[in-house]
Amino acid sequence: MNVRQKQILDVLKDQNLVSIDFLLEQTQVSPATIRRDLQILEEKGHIERFHGGAKLSRKNHYELSFERRAQIKIKQKIYIAQLAANFIQAGDSILLGAGTTTLYIARALAQQEKKVFIVTNNLIIAQEAANFPSLRLSLLGGNLDYANMESVGPTAYENLLTHVVDKVFMGVNALDAKFGALSIYEANAYLYRTMAKISKDVFVVADSSKFSAEASHVAVPIQELKHLITDNQANAKAVAEFRKQGTQVHGSSF
Repeated sequence: MNVRQKQILDVLKDQNLVSIDFLLEQTQVSPATIRRDLQILEEKGHIERFHGGAKLSRKNHYELSFERRAQIKIKQKIYIAQLAANFIQAGDSILLGAGTTTLYIARALAQQEKKVFIVTNNLIIAQEAANFPSLRLSLLGGNLDYANMESVGPTAYENLLTHVVDKVFMGVNALDAKFGALSIYEANAYLYRTMAKISKDVFVVADSSKFSAEASHVAVPIQELKHLITDNQANAKAVAEFRKQGTQVHGSSF
């Protein structure tokens, strides 16, 4: 497997399902090269091709660790995290959903030494936040999803219902102006919908690639998606569609 093919698998782990056009944009190679790479990856059992795109194979699911995903699109995640931190005031209670972008929000708050109460279901966020006395912490229980380093399941859901927070920040797999913020995992989507319900204000944090990604489960319905924070490379037309639905989109180019 060459470097480019590994890159394609990394993208698919992050997005689960992508179009050929999206892969062309990410890799900057010819359509013939992408199709050849996809054919090789399919023959090895890593992916399944369909007309116009590809998805991860159910037979041989390619795992990319949370730590590795945290190193993808670092500049965009730092940018988004800093914007998100501007919406958080000292004394706020916030909920950070599992995700690599929300990890960067926790880091931004630690650097600013804001006194904030954090509720999270992410083990990595909890470990990092515990090192800073300005950040009070509540970790949700539940079954550990090792791929995302988050607690899920009935216990996490029950724990979540004991909280009311000022703001929730959550990362997602895809964005759709008709349906809202989407997740590739049903359990995550169910938990995220509950997060939105117990929060006074709802923020989705997602880099610009999520506008062209696909996922099958609604994490935040469009009517509940109050704020969307993305990077300054987001497509203007896609941003406009969300604004038509009443979502406030935040980013320096808008």
